[in-house]
Amino acid sequence: DSQLVVGGTYGKAVISVPTDFLIIDELDFCNPENVITAESRLVHSRFEDLETGTRGIKRKLSTPTAEGIGVDYLYARSSQYKYLVKCKHCYHQFWPQFFEHTVVPGWDRPMEEMSYIDAEGLLARGLLGKAELRCEACHHVITRENLGPEYRQWVAEFPNITTQEGWRLSPLDFPVYHTPISILHKLIKYKNHRNHFKNFVLGLAHSDASNSILDAMVELNTTVKWVPPDVAESLRLSGCIAGLDVGRVSWLLIGR
Repeated sequence: DSQLVVGGTYGKAVISVPTDFLIIDELDFCNPENVITAESRLVHSRFEDLETGTRGIKRKLSTPTAEGIGVDYLYARSSQYKYLVKCKHCYHQFWPQFFEHTVVPGWDRPMEEMSYIDAEGLLARGLLGKAELRCEACHHVITRENLGPEYRQWVAEFPNITTQEGWRLSPLDFPVYHTPISILHKLIKYKNHRNHFKNFVLGLAHSDASNSILDAMVELNTTVKWVPPDVAESLRLSGCIAGLDVGRVSWLLIGR
């Protein structure tokens, strides 16, 4: 006696159908107005959350984009579940992350600093294929077997937050499909598109000049010229600065 309705959330608004269970996929790439319209379909749901007074069940999933928006914003205000692994050598529990826990022979700097050119150099020297995931406590190698379900556990960083549960996934949570070596090859493939590598490969929110207004870049490209008060009054200036960057995405910034 149920039905499934599938609709897009980028173009036209989704169809107006009363809903009990709503799933928004790729939230960060959806039209926000259409997301609001879809959520309004839950107001007459049979299911009510007595703690919050809201109706219906919502699930929002997405590849993250810039920091502090979309799914990254929601996760920051949630219970923040992570899929921890227990090292079979020292029994230490941690959440395996590519930048923090990957070791490559011949590379003694932080992994965050490795560019695709550095990775290509390690590949040419035959070292890229020796990349390993290490325990953050005892530094033993964490094998694919050690990343299996029997060693994993979902743990909330803020278990007291019950009104919004959030789960974060990384590629190393899927060891059958992703390894430190395969991720390094993707680093080479994405080349200078660092933000896309972090978003689509590592599942990390990332802000740079390509997707955000950065305070440092605004400061670097802003020149302030003092205007005498009498001149300002005659020109009706109020001490504001406006900058317009025209491109595929246009940004208008007004500051005082």
